[in-house]
Order: sequence, then C-alpha cells, then structure tokens
Amino acid sequence: MEQWLGLNKMPSGDDFQDIAQEELALSSWSGYGNQERNAKPAMKNAIAELIVAMAADEVAIAQLIRAEASNIEAFAGKEGEFPTSPTNQQIIDFQHEVARVMETIVEKQKLFLRMIETSVRLLHWEGEGDSDS
Repeated sequence: MEQWLGLNKMPSGDDFQDIAQEELALSSWSGYGNQERNAKPAMKNAIAELIVAMAADEVAIAQLIRAEASNIEAFAGKEGEFPTSPTNQQIIDFQHEVARVMETIVEKQKLFLRMIETSVRLLHWEGEGDSDS
C-alpha cells in the first residue's frame, strides 16, 4: 500500500474536511454572542474551507506530476534510449509541452502561497481585535 506522509492511504477531500472541522471545534471562537464576534467564526470557517480546497488541489497536482513523469519516462525511456525513435523536432516539441505543464503547476503553487500568506494576515488581524474583550 502506498504511503503518504506516513499514512497508509492518500487522504481524500473528506479527510481534509474532517481535519478542518475538528480544528474548528477545538478553537475558542465558539460561544460569542454579539454580531461582531460572530463574524470571526465565519472568517475562520472560510479560511479553513480555503485550506481544505488547497489541500485537495495539492493532491491533484501531485497526481498530475506523477502522470507527467510517467509520460516523460515513456517518451524518453528508462535509460534515455528514446524507444519510439522520435525526431529532434518531436523531442523539442515534447520538451515544450512538459515545460508548459510545469510552468502552470508553478503558477498554481505561487497562487497557493499568496492565499496562505493572506489568510495568515487575516487571522492575525482578527486576533488583534480580541484585546478589547
């Protein structure tokens, strides 16, 4: 069975959702009565849902990378012997396609990083408002 971060199986979207819900249940955000305080759980829930969605996307990206690696191995051969005897132009075209896929993945990762940085800032900003309680 394939190992994923020490687990016996790759987590699914439901697993990530369960983890996020457990974290929310353990948080101290519940139990506030006024409207201003009720906005804080909504923000935290939105950020948790965003993180769950990003985690699911990361699993999909990992699968895409594995598929692309398989394509490269099939095209180039395990020893670089090019079993299909492609022309130089076919090799160049294939290289460009691989580069486009990898560039897209890198851009997606940059977007994830910006979303995480923004989420951290929002959570920090929300936490600063707690000092008046």
